[in-house]
Amino acid sequence: MSKKMKKPVYEVNPHTMIILPLKTKSGVQSEVFELNDHRISSFTPLFLIKTSCQYFGSSYEGRREGTRFLTGVTHKPPIMIDPVSFTYAFPTTSAGRDDCIWIFPQHISEYYDSNYNCTTIRFNNKQKNKKYLYLLPHSITRWLEFPCYT
Repeated sequence: MSKKMKKPVYEVNPHTMIILPLKTKSGVQSEVFELNDHRISSFTPLFLIKTSCQYFGSSYEGRREGTRFLTGVTHKPPIMIDPVSFTYAFPTTSAGRDDCIWIFPQHISEYYDSNYNCTTIRFNNKQKNKKYLYLLPHSITRWLEFPCYT
């Protein structure tokens, strides 16, 4: 049940599972999957991530610098959007690319190899989106294997 966003900008929240880029005639938009909802936003995924960081009291650049300071990760760093609800996201490519998918690993119940360099993700809501195979770079897979993230 896809519906157009009523809010001008989608706010990432503890129910957000994944934000996909959606290429349209007018440019890149976002397809957002929550635990029990599916939405389309006219804004890019990176714009949604950046404005959500601001909603929770920091800039995207500040969150990125914090990750670099704490973990040493400089490329495709996870972004802590809301530290109170432990809401964070991983980009699958460079965040500025049009094909970047933002994954919220706190909702992943399992992931496994599907094909060469592709991984299927099953979220905690037990629904699998068969329409997509998600490519997880090694840097993200390494993060997902840490006990505190699974």
